[in-house]
Amino acid sequence: MRRFLLLLLALSFFLHVPTIKAQELQRFSLVLVEIWPEFDQPEVLVIFHIQLPDDVTFPAQIALFIPESADIFAVANEDSSGGLIYTDYATSNLDGWIQLLITAKSNIIQVEYYQPLTITGNQRQIDFKWIASGPVDEFSLIFQNPINSSNVRLNPESVSSQLGKYDLIYNSIQSLSLEANQIFQFTATYEKPDNELSIANLPVESEIPLEDSVGQTDWNSILPWIIGGIGLLLIGIGIVIYFGFIGKPITMQRSIKSIIRKKPTKEQHGTSFYCHECGRRAEEGDQFCRSCGVKLRNQK
Repeated sequence: MRRFLLLLLALSFFLHVPTIKAQELQRFSLVLVEIWPEFDQPEVLVIFHIQLPDDVTFPAQIALFIPESADIFAVANEDSSGGLIYTDYATSNLDGWIQLLITAKSNIIQVEYYQPLTITGNQRQIDFKWIASGPVDEFSLIFQNPINSSNVRLNPESVSSQLGKYDLIYNSIQSLSLEANQIFQFTATYEKPDNELSIANLPVESEIPLEDSVGQTDWNSILPWIIGGIGLLLIGIGIVIYFGFIGKPITMQRSIKSIIRKKPTKEQHGTSFYCHECGRRAEEGDQFCRSCGVKLRNQK
C-alpha cells in the first residue's frame, strides 16, 4: 500500500511538469543559476546565465520554464560590444508553469525574475526547480547568503563557499549535466531575525563623512562661478590660437597651400615676380619673401 501511494504521488508530480516536443529541443552549453534571497526586494531574485552552442543559427527561439508565481524583471541578449540589451520574448501558461519563449540573437542570454519567499517567523525557505527544456552540458547554481542570515542549509549541499560581491557569502553546488526534460530541484533554508535587505547595507565609500566635515564648501553656490571662469578661459585661449594661426604662417599652412593652389609663374611683361613657396608677389630687389621669409630664387 505504501509503495502504491508513493507511486501515485510521483505520478501526480510528473503530470504537473510540462514536456517539450522533440522539434523544440535546444541544447545549452552552459546554464548558471544565481539565487539571491532578500537582496533588493523581500522576495527571491533568480538569475539565469545561459550560453548556447557556437553552431546555433540566429535568430533562434528557446523555451524556458519559470514558476507561475514569478514576476519577470528582465530578458536580455548580449550585443556585439559585450553588453546586454533587452530582447523579444513571449509567455504562455503551461501545466502550472510559465513557458518563456525567447528570441535569441546571440549565444549569451540572461533572464531575471522574482519569486515569493516562504517566511515563518525567523525561518525562511526557498524551493527552486529547473526543468531542462533541452540537454544541458554544464549546469551549476550559486546561492547568495542574505545579510544577517544564519544556519543556512542547502540541498544539494554546496561544495564551496566564499566571500564575494557586496561582502556577502556565495555558495556553489557541484556542476552537473542534464538531459532534456530532466528536473533539477534545489532547496534552501536559513534563519533571519529581521526583514532587512542585503542591498540596504552595501558599504558607501566616503573618505570624510559630510556630517563630520569642518569648514565645508557650499559647492552648489560656487559651481556656476567655476564653470563660468572655465568658459572664459577657453574663449581666451581660442582667441589667442586664432590670431596666432593667421598672423604667423607655419610649415603646415604652406604645404597645404602648395597642394591646393598652382605654383605662380613669372609675369609675361614687367619685372615683377613671385615667391616660389607661398605665391606672394615680390618687389624688385627683394632677396627674401615678405610673407613667409623664404629665400627667393633668382628670377630671369
